[in-house]
Amino acid sequence: MMKQYLRRVAYALTRKRVDEAALPVREVRLARSALSFFHLSTNPILSFPHEGALWYFRACPEIRTAEAYWDGVRAEFFDSLDRLHISETHFSQELPIATTFDAGAVEAFRAYTARKWQEPDFRRMRMNADELALRRGFSIWADGQTYDEAFFEAFAMHDLPAGCRPIAVYFLWTIRSAAANYRTCGLVRGTRYAFFAASKAMASRIVAEELSMAERITPSEWCRLTTDDGNTWFGLRSASAPGHRMADVRMRPDPRVQKALLELNVLDVICHQPDHGPNNYNVYTDERGTVSVCAFDNDNAQTFFPWMTAEQSLSSCAPLVQNGRIHRPHLPASTAEALERTDTARLRRRLKPYLNALQIAAVMYRLNALRNAVRATTQADPLFLRADDQWNDATVAAELSGRYGRTYLSRLAEPADTPEG
Repeated sequence: MMKQYLRRVAYALTRKRVDEAALPVREVRLARSALSFFHLSTNPILSFPHEGALWYFRACPEIRTAEAYWDGVRAEFFDSLDRLHISETHFSQELPIATTFDAGAVEAFRAYTARKWQEPDFRRMRMNADELALRRGFSIWADGQTYDEAFFEAFAMHDLPAGCRPIAVYFLWTIRSAAANYRTCGLVRGTRYAFFAASKAMASRIVAEELSMAERITPSEWCRLTTDDGNTWFGLRSASAPGHRMADVRMRPDPRVQKALLELNVLDVICHQPDHGPNNYNVYTDERGTVSVCAFDNDNAQTFFPWMTAEQSLSSCAPLVQNGRIHRPHLPASTAEALERTDTARLRRRLKPYLNALQIAAVMYRLNALRNAVRATTQADPLFLRADDQWNDATVAAELSGRYGRTYLSRLAEPADTPEG
């Protein structure tokens, strides 16, 4: 309970009013049949082909009454069941739960939820499904997860019809996300939509651009998506990241990937992005023939928390900065140069539409702490900074020596991560 309370306090420090009228919005119209839904990630994802490319879309929740919000969640859950899919190129991991259900089970569960929807215990459950899932250790990606009668009773499903357990698991995972989104709707918002997650993705891209690391983050743009059946979603669309998800490729540690991952780690420190493991970035070969990486999940709830420290552990790795020094054997010289030449005044201006003053102050603190750490480390070790052509097997071996603990690079040699890992 204390962790949940502290999390709510931390979220409250990110309050921000967004000027919706000032957002540049791209209008996209397409057939409803072109949409695919993927609700197994923390934030639900839609995907669709448009103008010769595959796009991923994350909707911003609409500001509505609790009843209207939850009625919409239930309606979309059933309406999307025949379009559950994600590109196997971008996600080839075996799904841990069923996502296809026979018509009889769907109709039985539809009737069951209609009956349960207004029951006090069930209403409380759906409103707190995210925190209940945390307390119960419920994760579809966790090893040894069981779905017995006691499990469903813990989620106020005491009389679940026979044959409905598989669809009920998927439903609970879906409303877990819906509950988390509803809980944050009032924190970062405009007049009609909530931007708690979307603001983080936009701000992450801005930081990446200002630090000359735009290739490390997928670009996003505001989009109003309208389908031929009259439904409309507003949110962010992003082009699919090039290449393949690192968790699906499981390549050996490579010096070119080492350099790219160190750049991503620097970016994550500044943004306080805690979830860029191998499941959340792609590896690809760019037009110069260089192996590189591009992160695509940039809206973790903790991103841009206003912590005044650069010595945090991210993605379950050892902190990049420890005791005022960079805790890695090397860093790209180009990254050090980018940190030094970043126009902080322009960065502040660009972040202002999406982050509050406290968050921006924390970004600047972490940026300056990184600058100082690089200077201190370079002064102590003249060979610390490496040019683009100086990454090799020796630099990889140095980072994997064990002296620096778990790093973004060393995770490549570990068993495959899970999307919630």
